[in-house]
Amino acid sequence: MEDISRSATYKGRTAKDHTAPTNHQANVTVIGVLGDQIELICPEALIALENAECICGSKKLLKIMQHKYAPICEGIRTVEYGHNVFAALDTLAQWADDDMRIVILASGDPGFFGILRALRKLISGELITVYPSVSSVSMAFARIGVPWDDATIVSAHGRPSELAIPRILASPKSAILTSPSFPPQELAKELLARNAHVSRAYVCSSLCTDREYIKELSLEEMARGDFDPVSVSILIGVNGTPIGGYEPASLDIHKTDAATISFTGNTDPETIKFGLPDTSFQAQGGMITSSEVRAIILSKLELPTYGVLWDIGAGSGSIAIESAKLSPGLTVLAIDKEEQAIRNIQANALSHSIRVHTIHGHAPEVFDRLPAPDRVFVGGGKLPVLEALIRMKVRPQKVVASYVALDRAVAAASILGSLIQVSVSETKQLPDGSLRLVPNNPVFLAYGSLPNEASKESTAIPNDLSHK
Repeated sequence: MEDISRSATYKGRTAKDHTAPTNHQANVTVIGVLGDQIELICPEALIALENAECICGSKKLLKIMQHKYAPICEGIRTVEYGHNVFAALDTLAQWADDDMRIVILASGDPGFFGILRALRKLISGELITVYPSVSSVSMAFARIGVPWDDATIVSAHGRPSELAIPRILASPKSAILTSPSFPPQELAKELLARNAHVSRAYVCSSLCTDREYIKELSLEEMARGDFDPVSVSILIGVNGTPIGGYEPASLDIHKTDAATISFTGNTDPETIKFGLPDTSFQAQGGMITSSEVRAIILSKLELPTYGVLWDIGAGSGSIAIESAKLSPGLTVLAIDKEEQAIRNIQANALSHSIRVHTIHGHAPEVFDRLPAPDRVFVGGGKLPVLEALIRMKVRPQKVVASYVALDRAVAAASILGSLIQVSVSETKQLPDGSLRLVPNNPVFLAYGSLPNEASKESTAIPNDLSHK
């Protein structure tokens, strides 16, 4: 048995510099195997195996094949790919050029986070035939009896975990293909650090083998466990809320029900609008962040595709609602201590056909029971809120805070790093028809990232301002 990943020289070939002849029949067959049940492959796949000149696969799959199809393996070159899959596939691509009939064994569905993506970078698709099996994700959901057409699927194989976490938090149902670098217990620890909540969690390993393991447990139990790193972890949010969700019993939390959303707005789906007119929001006493200032705040927040946004002291909810419009993958929480503000936010969210979670409570007291934010806009609570954000275990990447008092804005800027003044003047018509500019009160925006642990002391808020 050859281990090509250790013996071959990787030449860095890509699809761009690999030109496959167009007159050849497909001579690379990829066969998906469900667990260790290789005998369940379709008749066409078995024919490809019988006619193969080279069979490639992981050590486990080659061992299974040699055990169950020993006569087929006689006289056939077998190649085990090690950790460097691309090195093995590059050599196979060269053999395919020479019309060698090659079979590649893969786990589950090769096109679902599988080897097919890597193979297509080296071999033209017209030379490849695929016979898939049931994916491990499909089988995991089948084992627990849960539909999965609405689930977010994330792979931690060869991908940074920090890219996966925001997608998981934004979803009410997720399946995660864990890996040796990010096993189920590490996944659970990361989610708990961000105040995630689930109603059910499962770890599914070695599916369709005699070692099959399926366990329903809590996130806390998952974090304390020791599981097969190559597993499927399934997480289901509380009452349909995102996994970066909430403890409904501990907070007065309101959710805009998607079933009650009425599309009454006259918006153009082909345009992206932000800094919406102030008149499109209900506001208590006319108190609302003006559209021009709002547009600048949204630009400074640098909204991610997925994640959690807190709008603190949300008032009308204009920042929260526009953020949700611009980035539908965000989980948006609008926090305010005033009951009327909460009612206004809910009404505004409905009128804009947007889902926003409203939280009636005082900041920063409510923070400990909320999903950790990736972005925060501070419109109320001011400097004490920034102090509380600094103390958080998982802190937001970007914070924007608005002020009307310069001294408080300067104190906030000493923490966040940047400060701008936004001055807007509007035209007013004089009796003779001429126009003049009438300035609005200036607004100060402090923005940036919170300091790390080492720099907290140097950016401490002055005592005379810390509670203003």
